[in-house]
Amino acid sequence: AGGATSPRSLSSHGSAGASAMAMAMAGGARAGDLTPASILLSEVKSDIKLVFRDLSPENACTFTCTVYNAIHFAALRAVYCDSEWGYVQSLAFCARWAATGGKSGASFHRTEDGRFVVKHVTKTEFLMFLDSAFDYFKHMHKAFFQQFDTMLVKILGVYKVVTAPRGPGARKTTRYLVVMENLFYGRNIPSRLTFDLKGKSRSQKQPAAAVAAAARDGGGAGGGNDAIGSGGDGAAAAGGAG
Repeated sequence: AGGATSPRSLSSHGSAGASAMAMAMAGGARAGDLTPASILLSEVKSDIKLVFRDLSPENACTFTCTVYNAIHFAALRAVYCDSEWGYVQSLAFCARWAATGGKSGASFHRTEDGRFVVKHVTKTEFLMFLDSAFDYFKHMHKAFFQQFDTMLVKILGVYKVVTAPRGPGARKTTRYLVVMENLFYGRNIPSRLTFDLKGKSRSQKQPAAAVAAAARDGGGAGGGNDAIGSGGDGAAAAGGAG
């Protein structure tokens, strides 16, 4: 990272640029030949690691954010979100969200505009998704480009964030974050049309009242995918909202 001229400044550096990775994904094809559809079918990894440092003496800290499958998720957001800038602006303003109805104990944040939910997951859950990520992107390709019906919540980005403060007694923390659509954003769905989908082999039933409470809370972090997107953590899936 470069030096700083101001005590409050941040320095940062990242891995190889997205354009270079996109070229590699297409086997050397021109960038103009790449489309969201072709990228979603690619099985070339496109992880990016970004490092930011707060150089101020009183808050010296290093932040490392690993963006997994960066190009794939950018392609997915290109066909599902209004814009990449809108996605970033939404995530810039989040607040802790006390979701109800779940059993895993996971914590959540929700963007202040209500569009997205950020779920804090365990390392095990995170790795489970990464192991099946290419299958997920292929499924999304079918949903968006082949008109396949799906009940999966749209996962729009997965990130590992490491915070490493400096100084005596400072402890490094690692967070595994999954950004998902809020199924209830912009929709007025009666509680009788909300339900909680589970893709689990073990019993994890929730009383109807808990699911209804999740809906009233403005849930929607969940759907019918694996442990990361399971709707029981304060989220209800809307019938037909797929």
